[in-house]
Amino acid sequence: MREVRKYLNKLFISLLFWIIAMVLYTVFRYYGISEELVTYANFDNDFSMIVNIKHSIFFGVLFGVLYSFINYYFERKIFANLPMWVMFVLESILFIIIFTLTIIIFGIQVDNSNFNLDILAYLAWWFSTKLFWGALLYASVVSMGLSFINIATQRLGHKNFYNILIGKYRQPKEEYRVFMFIDLKSSTSIAEELGHLKYSKLIQDCFSDLNALLRKHNAEIFQYVGDEAVIIWNFQNGIQNNNCIKMFFAFIKSLEYKSEYYKSNYNIIPEFKAGIHAGKLMVAEVGTIKKEIAYHGDVINTTARIQSKCNEFEQQLIISQDLYKELDNLDHYNFKSLGALLLKGKKMETNLIGVRNCG
Repeated sequence: MREVRKYLNKLFISLLFWIIAMVLYTVFRYYGISEELVTYANFDNDFSMIVNIKHSIFFGVLFGVLYSFINYYFERKIFANLPMWVMFVLESILFIIIFTLTIIIFGIQVDNSNFNLDILAYLAWWFSTKLFWGALLYASVVSMGLSFINIATQRLGHKNFYNILIGKYRQPKEEYRVFMFIDLKSSTSIAEELGHLKYSKLIQDCFSDLNALLRKHNAEIFQYVGDEAVIIWNFQNGIQNNNCIKMFFAFIKSLEYKSEYYKSNYNIIPEFKAGIHAGKLMVAEVGTIKKEIAYHGDVINTTARIQSKCNEFEQQLIISQDLYKELDNLDHYNFKSLGALLLKGKKMETNLIGVRNCG
């Protein structure tokens, strides 16, 4: 079901992008041109029919579906282990080939009376026209532009990319956020046992499973630091349906479900611990050569300190009492007060609560 949602999201963006691109192509390329564009052999090809808005939308939908399929399926099933630039080149070549075949086939079908035309002569004519090469160049640029956007959103995250694009945080803003620091247990001993290469592959697999849960729980990845991931929520998204807690235990459950895979490949079943806290902080766009959305405030340090207490209290998950007060419908969890602790670097005590899943 998650894969279906991912594809539908990519399909929607691709359709919107391509429909707009094809309509703009029609408007700027052919607006005001009313005469017949091309006459081939002894019959009339009314090419004006393919440059109206209706057909632009048709082509936009067609190319949007084709592009989303290529981008989604081939990246994950065929090109998944190749470098990003190789995937980009292969995707572009494949799309250009499909684009070329599509417009040639459509051109043949423009007039139903033309089934007996000389195909080879027709192809030679197509490849000699400026109409074909202009459309091909435009589609190639659009395809590469959309691929670059996909790469940027993968690097920055969809929301961060959008926020940087519109300049939402050019001026620092105060917001209420939920933070979760999640970390691999016994990471040092595991790294020594597996070696650096295999350990890195383990972290890749674990975080891939973690990423699969983000959209369902309205979460975003803030950053990865070694074997630790920092996850954030808008405050309402974080507490709604207890998303921040649910996501952690959903991740633990997914690791248990794939226990045979981890056991056979790494001879361990990875375990993670986490700390969650919420509060106000400042959000700002930083950097010039490399732009990022940065968070400044005590909430981040406090969440990191909370997570560091998991081993001491033998807890998988610890949350702050401030966050606990904001949650409801907690029947599926057991909570244990760990007392008021003065965390390192803090002047005021923070009440900690251990959380166990009993569902």
